[in-house]
Parts: sequence; structure tokens; C-alpha cells
Amino acid sequence: MIRRRGSAAILAASITLLGLTAGCGDPTVIRVIDGVPTQGRFISYEAYAYYARGTEAEAHGDLPLAITLYRGAAENDAKSVEVWTRLGAASCASPDARVKASSAAPRRSTRHTSPSLVRARAARPTRVTSPRR
Repeated sequence: MIRRRGSAAILAASITLLGLTAGCGDPTVIRVIDGVPTQGRFISYEAYAYYARGTEAEAHGDLPLAITLYRGAAENDAKSVEVWTRLGAASCASPDARVKASSAAPRRSTRHTSPSLVRARAARPTRVTSPRR
């Protein structure tokens, strides 16, 4: 009788532990896209609203507003690849970003004199030319 109680207690503890750990992962939802049910991760309403408004602003050509809205979406859903991709694309397409990037870029010399390049040039074998006949 003791063995049955012990194994029943272990079984009950295992089921309880399994039930407690079942909800530890990211929650998933099922969306229907073009009539096809697709399982995906949960997206907060705030992130979805920021993202939707950002895509609308981007479609209308308002890139500064789109960038602001995509940043809001990224703050609410940092795991979203789509949000980061749109934010990067809108930032690169924005004329303001191009002006800032070009003015902030360091000017490079046309002649490279880094120590590793100097060592590589010094280690390069010299060509031995044979006399022409």
C-alpha cells in the first residue's frame, strides 16, 4: 500500500509540475492569413497599433512619422523582425538620415596606411622577372 501511495504522489507531483511549466514559454496565437490558419507568437496591441500606423505613414511618404511609429512598435515588441526591418528601411530611405549619415561619416584618406596593411605589403613576395629572349 505504501508503494501505491508513493507512486501516486510522484505522479501527482509530476502532473502539477508539468501544468505549472506549460505556460512558461511565449504565448502563441492562431491567425488566419488568406484563409490559411497560421500559428505565431503573441503581439501586444500597442506594438501592432504602432506598426500598422507606421506602415500607413510610410505608404503615404511620411518617413519621419513612420520612423517614430516603428520605434514605438520596437519598444513594445523588441523581438519583431518585421518592425526592425521596416525601421531600418525607413531610416535609410529618409532624406534626413542620409544627410546626417553623410555628414557624420569620417573622411577617409585615399591612401591606406594601417599597420596591418603595411605589414601585408612588406611580407608580399617580390617578383623575379626572367630576362626576355
